[in-house]
Amino acid sequence: MSHSPPSAHQHQPSLEAASYVQLVFDLCEESGSAGNLSRSPIQIVQSFGDKPVHRCRMDGSWDWDRAMRENTDRLLRSWLFLGRSMRVNQREDVLIQLGELEFINGRDSAIMAYAPTPERAQQLLEEFTKTYGSPAPDSGGSFYLMRQEMYGGIKSETVNLPIEALLSDELLSLYYPDQMPAWHGGFMQKLDTKKHGLSLFEGESGTGKTSYLRHLICLLKQSHRFYFIPPGNLNMLTEPEFIGFWSEERLAHPDEQFVVILEDAEAVLMSRESDNRAEVSCILNISDGMMADFLSLHVICTVNCGASALDPAVLRPGRLLAHRIFRRIPSAQAQRVAKHLNRELPSGASDHTLAEIFAENEAVKKDEKQVGFGF
Repeated sequence: MSHSPPSAHQHQPSLEAASYVQLVFDLCEESGSAGNLSRSPIQIVQSFGDKPVHRCRMDGSWDWDRAMRENTDRLLRSWLFLGRSMRVNQREDVLIQLGELEFINGRDSAIMAYAPTPERAQQLLEEFTKTYGSPAPDSGGSFYLMRQEMYGGIKSETVNLPIEALLSDELLSLYYPDQMPAWHGGFMQKLDTKKHGLSLFEGESGTGKTSYLRHLICLLKQSHRFYFIPPGNLNMLTEPEFIGFWSEERLAHPDEQFVVILEDAEAVLMSRESDNRAEVSCILNISDGMMADFLSLHVICTVNCGASALDPAVLRPGRLLAHRIFRRIPSAQAQRVAKHLNRELPSGASDHTLAEIFAENEAVKKDEKQVGFGF
């Protein structure tokens, strides 16, 4: 039995039509987080019907603007995301039909080819990449900004970091007090050998927590994938789609280790109350529980408050993989950092934050709020 999908002008679809739409979405339920795509498009599901369908996937970079211009008559849809500045443009989704049962579905950072045979799907992808592939922007590394869709589902956007974010051992020693290179070496070993865990970076704003995280991302770009959840979106930890997102990411990247960064995470790590109980329990479970065995996630939380204000369960002996306190830099060392940066520090202060030293002047420090990863 076959049904036709409801047309766009039908405001009250029949039960039969509604059932068809639900069936289509059931068939498309394989989430796009594995390929950074939301769902297999309905057009593809409709075209193949009960015929064999095979998919080939690749991460990379493509010239989507040129591909769209040169395939106007075969372009089925395109979604463009404009950043607030109107200068940051990202292709959210592009769907091109190359043949009767041949489709290319992609976005800025991932592409999928659909065809009746595995060999043809791979060939389509290789041919399209040969024609429209573009070299990835030169960067020190990248992380994946997670966001929740308005109508459900979780997506991630690739954010590239400049090569300057990678620090040498000399700069680690210069920028951070308390024998940072030695601690860093031990932390790196834990990230490599432990399947999951919770790490806590404590320190007031501007002490270099984010700069160190950027360094980690660049340093481990070949073996680890870093995901960043903005402070305003921490509620996604308790969403049903959260587990599915990681399950599919794991299938897509079986040889890489996953690190989740929760910046300014005080709200979900404070002593459990009615407004954060679910989030605290979720973090504990995904970092050190039965769920952690399944997800295999490293969770790094940064906080500006003291550890004593956090839920005692977070600090339980054996739970924390690492706990690093990022301190203000003593005056003598701060002067060495300033000299390295060809800047002068105001006299009289006994210590400084790293952000204060990097600020061009005191007005920048006082008037501009520095926000971690910049989101």
